[in-house]
Amino acid sequence: MAGAVYATVPDVDMVVSFGGSWASLQWHRSVTHSLLFVVATAPILGWLGARIHRRWPPGRAREASLEGVHESSWVQWGLLAFFAMLSHVLLDAFTSYGTQLLWPFSIERVAWDGVAIVDPLFTFPLLVAVGTALSRRRAETTVRVASATALLICAGYLFGGLALRAEATAHVRDALQDPSAVRSDTVEVQRIRALPTLGNLLLWRVLVDEGGGTIGVTHVSLLTRQVHGYTRWESVTGPEVDAARARPESEIAGWFLDGWGVWTSEPSGAETRRVRWHDLRYGHPLEADSSLWGAEYIVDTERGLATSAEWTRWGVSVFGPSSFAAHWRLLVSPASHDP
Repeated sequence: MAGAVYATVPDVDMVVSFGGSWASLQWHRSVTHSLLFVVATAPILGWLGARIHRRWPPGRAREASLEGVHESSWVQWGLLAFFAMLSHVLLDAFTSYGTQLLWPFSIERVAWDGVAIVDPLFTFPLLVAVGTALSRRRAETTVRVASATALLICAGYLFGGLALRAEATAHVRDALQDPSAVRSDTVEVQRIRALPTLGNLLLWRVLVDEGGGTIGVTHVSLLTRQVHGYTRWESVTGPEVDAARARPESEIAGWFLDGWGVWTSEPSGAETRRVRWHDLRYGHPLEADSSLWGAEYIVDTERGLATSAEWTRWGVSVFGPSSFAAHWRLLVSPASHDP
């Protein structure tokens, strides 16, 4: 249980959410998710954990001494804290949104795209191990075996995700060389990135940077080897986008999007336009022409100023029944489906 508590420590930066969406975007998974933070705080947390363990409940230390029970040192507690927090920040780095592992030397978000931000298949073995540990009827050897097995399964799942990511990337790249397989025209690939979809490692969302503000979105099933559709997003330009870019918040959004954002603009009033900078890394599998969240600005066209800027969510939920049905359809169907 102490390890589980230590593992949650990096998420103390969630308090920044009280500062608004931009503060949360900038500072969550930054300082407290860095390797420096893990190394610096593990000894302190180890000392604190050892001290609490010896003194709580009251009289515990005396009982342990009389019974000849060896108390763990603060060094052992520190190692527990170190590996628990390290597992947290490395797991976050395996997701598509990543974490600032090298802060303060670099603010780049390290993202290995090996597992989705929500994946019950990864979580289940850990829950079984925790349940085994909490059962007072289980022998210590059983708990150790269950814990080691869960860790091995989870590690295999993560590194398996990296291998499958490479396979999904290669499969789509090859398909793009054959126009009849995806589109009737050629696709110029400058960058390509495969991201796991929620809850599995067999259906991948693949983004293709064609340059010039154009990003293509497709899905590939590694179960059927089928590429499903190809939707082009083309960034708009104009004075309203320039006004949105001029907002200081856009520097944060651009850093977070890491080149995988596209601009759109639509009327929102007589003299205003709604400008959005879409994050294309996650979306509904059958609605490739829509995104889930991003930066939204209201631009006064008469004055040429963006009067508001928020990082917000829009669109359909990826956790609803329709989303799960869409995932399953794309995963098992041998025929291509256009979003």
